[in-house]
Amino acid sequence: MSKRHHFFLLDHMVLGLKPEFREGITETILDGGLKPDADDMEVIDLALIRHAILVTADVGILPKCKVYQDRSRDCLYGLLLLPDGIEMQKRLLSDLREGTKQMRHARYDRPLTWADIHHDNLVVKVHKSGDPNVKELCNCPWDED
Repeated sequence: MSKRHHFFLLDHMVLGLKPEFREGITETILDGGLKPDADDMEVIDLALIRHAILVTADVGILPKCKVYQDRSRDCLYGLLLLPDGIEMQKRLLSDLREGTKQMRHARYDRPLTWADIHHDNLVVKVHKSGDPNVKELCNCPWDED
């Protein structure tokens, strides 16, 4: 398995979105050596190893990310939760790119970038309408600045 760090890791639910992300900084779980039916904890582990923002439409993965972080005492690198439907997902990603939808968090006085999401381990929950919700993915006591 490559030691290269990818910025985005797409799980089995969003494999078809790879062309919507920049080439060279995006990997699917298949590219990372996992099977399409890989356990969520394996997917989360791969995201940590790759230092990647995990991209999925599986809202059930959010609590698993929190459990993973508590058990491993490692912070992840962000999570992007998209609604179901590939065409809807493509449109919403385009809206984020174009700035018609903005990611905002109380700690910032400006719209967030993917680098902010990655650095601060934030979860972005994109909705069909309105701006995404952005929250802390973890409140890790072992990672106090």
